[in-house]
Amino acid sequence: MPLRNLDHVHENNSLNEDEVIDIFFQTLTMLKHLHSRQVAYRDLKPANILIKCQSPLHLRFANFGFVNGQLDSKAFSGTEQYAAPERYLEESYTTPVDLWSLGVIILEYMYGSPTQPQKIQKRKRCMSTQSVQKKQKLA
Repeated sequence: MPLRNLDHVHENNSLNEDEVIDIFFQTLTMLKHLHSRQVAYRDLKPANILIKCQSPLHLRFANFGFVNGQLDSKAFSGTEQYAAPERYLEESYTTPVDLWSLGVIILEYMYGSPTQPQKIQKRKRCMSTQSVQKKQKLA
């Protein structure tokens, strides 16, 4: 059976609460493994979580394109819809950004779709404005 991503499975049939909880714990375990090796995934989203087996559920990560050996980063990478707020501030961020992304995925699968892209752009502008104001206060 070919691997399918979580996005594909969720679009074609809804996941029940127990499956979402299992997704949460398996993804958290995979992140714990990466983070213990000082690696941030940086692009956690349903399209990058592969289902190796559905019964029992067995997950894998795909697309390690944004993973690098530099744990502390300022570069924006990944998908805006799942990005943690600190990634918009042009300040350093580390592994907790992956936990934010996982939280967004779980909320999406438990309660519905995440913030619309228009709202993401508005949030990005707001965060950028706050960053400029913060820098001006420090100067």
